[in-house]
Amino acid sequence: VNCPECDKTYSLMAAGATRTDLTALKTEIEARKQMSVRAVADQMEKMKDSAGPLRILHLSDLHFTAESRVDTMLQPLEADLRNKLLVTALDYLVVSGDFADKCNEQGWDRAREFLVELMKEFGLNPQRVILTPGNHDYVRNEDSFDYPWVPDGQDKDGSPVVRAVPKPNTKYNSRFQRFANFYHSLYSVQPYPDDPALQFDVKDDPDTGLRFLALNSAWEVDQFHLERASLNNHALSSGLRKGKAKLGIAVWHHAVTGNRKVADTEGIKRLAEAGYHIVLHGDVHEERDDMLHHLDPGQRIYVIGGGAFGTAGKDRPESTPRLYSLLEVERDLSRVRVKRRQQRTAEGPYGAYAIYPGPNEGTKVSEYEIVV
Repeated sequence: VNCPECDKTYSLMAAGATRTDLTALKTEIEARKQMSVRAVADQMEKMKDSAGPLRILHLSDLHFTAESRVDTMLQPLEADLRNKLLVTALDYLVVSGDFADKCNEQGWDRAREFLVELMKEFGLNPQRVILTPGNHDYVRNEDSFDYPWVPDGQDKDGSPVVRAVPKPNTKYNSRFQRFANFYHSLYSVQPYPDDPALQFDVKDDPDTGLRFLALNSAWEVDQFHLERASLNNHALSSGLRKGKAKLGIAVWHHAVTGNRKVADTEGIKRLAEAGYHIVLHGDVHEERDDMLHHLDPGQRIYVIGGGAFGTAGKDRPESTPRLYSLLEVERDLSRVRVKRRQQRTAEGPYGAYAIYPGPNEGTKVSEYEIVV
């Protein structure tokens, strides 16, 4: 055998079984050979991924608690991506809100551990992770309200009646502080602002041409107004000032169609004009895909509702499983394939969620294509 450190040659036959140093040398050479084979295989996988589509993993409604186990949430997802969808690396990760159930502190720790492990496993850096808060991601804090007494009619004897009405004070905007801390821990030097007018992220990727705009659709939600959902017009306007995107993907928490949707649909029209043709959201704990402005091809917006990745069964509509989406974007940004995956039980594997009309009558498929 040849020495891996020099050009010297040794005869294993002449050495006999007693030459343990040469036996170790043979073992080391074999190990290095195996390492070289793995290195070549890894490099070929990377080359294959760079020539394939851009892959975006969309999760929503994680709802971590102190009892949540990161491995239990992570392993079925990893196995499905690697073994069934043959994904070895992700280009982007989008999480559209509700990280910690009812904003519990331990849930934030579990959510952070989960994202860090997921990023590590699929080669993601923080700048390719898009986060936006949901209606569970604020602290229900009585200290952020004052309670002035206001007239409220008269009682039977004509005496005036007054009642206490909660009114936001200067601490009101700090109710998203736990999300802000979580956000800052991931991006390190990039803080999340208290001012709702500044709660937006624009992530431009010059390498791919994709642009993400993340907005806080829960900016008006508090413990007295649980259902309010809207886009802050100042944040939306600031986010759209960068000009038209080659392909823009908007991200927020609340639905765009159906019930529990954002109220300002007029503002959404400006997204299409700025090149945003895909919206990713969560909140409603069910699959909700739709298309807006279908009569004008240049103004169409494709809505992809994320469903619920970590919500307990009692908090999901009947028979709706845990869901996630994988988006595969062609490198020329002309087409997007949406793959929907389901986990029927918390202990089970992920598989195809075949609910979309198939090519033949009576058939269903688990993916569909968007032509941008």
